Parts: sequence; C-alpha cells; structure tokens
Amino acid sequence: MNNDKAMHIKEHNKLKIYNQHIKSFMYCTNNIYIYSVSEDVNLANKIYKYIDKSTKKIKLNHRINISISESCSDNFDINEYDLAILIKKGVSMHKGMCFYCKTCPSIRNCKSRAMQRICKDVCIDKEKCIGCGECIKRCYFKIIERDKPNYRIYIKSKLIVEVSTQKELLEVIEILVDFYKDIYDKYESFTQMINGIGINYITDALNKKFIVNKY
Repeated sequence: MNNDKAMHIKEHNKLKIYNQHIKSFMYCTNNIYIYSVSEDVNLANKIYKYIDKSTKKIKLNHRINISISESCSDNFDINEYDLAILIKKGVSMHKGMCFYCKTCPSIRNCKSRAMQRICKDVCIDKEKCIGCGECIKRCYFKIIERDKPNYRIYIKSKLIVEVSTQKELLEVIEILVDFYKDIYDKYESFTQMINGIGINYITDALNKKFIVNKY
C-alpha cells in the first residue's frame, strides 16, 4: 500500500491474514477512526480519503468512529461505532445443475446452517448465510457462486439504508458528512448530532435519494 502522509495505518493487535489479504487494520488520524475487518482494503481507503478531505474544518475532538465488516466476521459490533458498514456477501446456486449428492458436503460444512435440503433440492436461507464461502469450496461440482455484495449502513445499531454498489455507499456517506459539516459546531460529537437531529430524519433524507429501505 502506498505511503500517504495524511494516512497512518496502525496495527490492531495482530493483523489477521486470510488468503494473502490483510483482514484487520485501522486508520486513526485527525478526526477519523476507521476499523476494518474486511478484505476490501480499497473501500476503507476510499472512505478515509473522502471524509478526511471533507472534514478539514471539524475539530479534532469531533471524531467520527466507523467500522467496516463482512457478514462472516465474528468481531463486528454495530453498537460500538457511530457509523457501521456491513458488507453482506451471500451465495447462490446455479439452478438445475445440482447433482444431488447423497451427503452434500456444502450442507454438512455450512457454518450458519443456512443450507438445507427440502425434498430433493438444496436451498439457501439468504438471511442466515454469513458469506463465509465454505459451501463454494466444498461443492464438488462448483455450482455455487458468490452474489454481488450489498452494503448495509447502521447508525448506532439502527439499520438506516441498504445499497447495492460502492458508489451508492459513498453517496450515503457524503450525505451524512454534509449533515455533520453544516452543524458540527452545535454538538460535541457525531453521536450527539445524530441524537439531536434524530435517526428517523436522516433515514428519511437518505430514502428520498435511494430506493425505499426494505427494512
């Protein structure tokens, strides 16, 4: 990763390495704290650079705490952060291509028990699926593949919107940062601002721009 004078990457305990990807790290500088347990290092970098550029005038004690995690992470706590981004990675099966193995290795090794056999067919519960990818590795015939990720954005444990692209995710963050830039001097922290104007107000503003929130 390129060195950037405006960016300092601190080691968080020990960096967890999975498939040659840095899995756990944090950005902590100026008024931004981003803790990431995602393989998508570029996403954390984009978010950091955007917020850093957009919040230069905000005082250092008005720090924004953000977490980025994948649904298969076991140390993701949406209650600990002002803004939490959950990257939901599901899986799907190619219809009509299942060979109906007598003892399906994907079902047997599913960590969240999201896969089950109904009559003859193997079915996947999308809500239970944690996106670990174990079923993909175990399927002998390679008929299971990853879905495109969705991005769920939480503020203080409340799901406010779900979007399907990184571009939309950055647009959500832009709206939130604009709220903060305009009125940050009236509040002592990002959390106090959220409590002051209300999560419902923010949710309504976001849903005017994006498709109505399913949740």
